[in-house]
Amino acid sequence: MNDSPLIWLTGLNAALATFNGVFLSWLAYRNHQVSKNQLKLALYDRRFKVYEAVKQLLVDATKTDSLSTDGVAAYLRGTTEARFLFDPPAVAFMDSIRKKALAWRQQIQEAEAHAPGTAARAEAETQARKIKETLVDDWPALAKTFQTTLGFVHFG
Repeated sequence: MNDSPLIWLTGLNAALATFNGVFLSWLAYRNHQVSKNQLKLALYDRRFKVYEAVKQLLVDATKTDSLSTDGVAAYLRGTTEARFLFDPPAVAFMDSIRKKALAWRQQIQEAEAHAPGTAARAEAETQARKIKETLVDDWPALAKTFQTTLGFVHFG
């Protein structure tokens, strides 16, 4: 009878050790889930910055008849990580916009190089407008391209 309290103490110690193991396992699992969600949030933030750069270029194309060198540079800076963050179709879409933006900027510069009122300037301005219109036509594709990675549920 003297070792009865010792048996209870040993049993209590074993139960506490089991509870401690289960609790620490649950805590590790929760920590893993929090880390996974933080990674997802960081990835989302980086992807959203790329989306913002693409959107800003399309806004510039819609609102103005000119594209500044700074606008093109901001687009290029904003989309440098795109290859690592998006799937190949999205990267191809952004490359297409980049090529159109550079061609548009080149046509604007070519038009500015000619004297006002000349046929060469008028032709360059016409070409620049055509390129701009193709950029504006990319608006519907913007939401579809980024919908899978950013989760835009209200875009058509």
